[in-house]
Amino acid sequence: FGVGTSLGFATASATNPGGLGGVYKAVHYVEEDGTPTPLIKVAENKTTWPGRKEVYRIGAFERDVVQLEGEPPLSGSKRLLRPVILSGSIVSGSSPPLSEVREFAQQNLSELPEPFRHLSPTAEYPVVPSASLERLRSIAMGAHQPGATSTT
Repeated sequence: FGVGTSLGFATASATNPGGLGGVYKAVHYVEEDGTPTPLIKVAENKTTWPGRKEVYRIGAFERDVVQLEGEPPLSGSKRLLRPVILSGSIVSGSSPPLSEVREFAQQNLSELPEPFRHLSPTAEYPVVPSASLERLRSIAMGAHQPGATSTT
């Protein structure tokens, strides 16, 4: 994906259907003094989830859990995110050859349960937030209430 104006505001045309169906939103900020600050965007049904996160798959596509970075992985889970760029440099081995990417995608697709294999799935795949992530979101949402003074 790309970062910048084209990500959220790509111009549509007959040959270009437009941008990615998503927009980048900041969810974590480190103050000048080093203090981490979770951020949240409150906008009707498009509210974001604050903080730095990890995503883990439970079992063989039983469900995915989104949790705060630093929370211990759940038993029997598999980490889904991996760094590609750290401190402005590409992480060695983070971009495998295209043939390996295709093989990995084919393997994942073959393991995906039938109800989730279609462009219009017949069932919704369960993705759930951890309790800690829900608490942080609740705190950040409270900071957006009238009269609140927090910067989250």
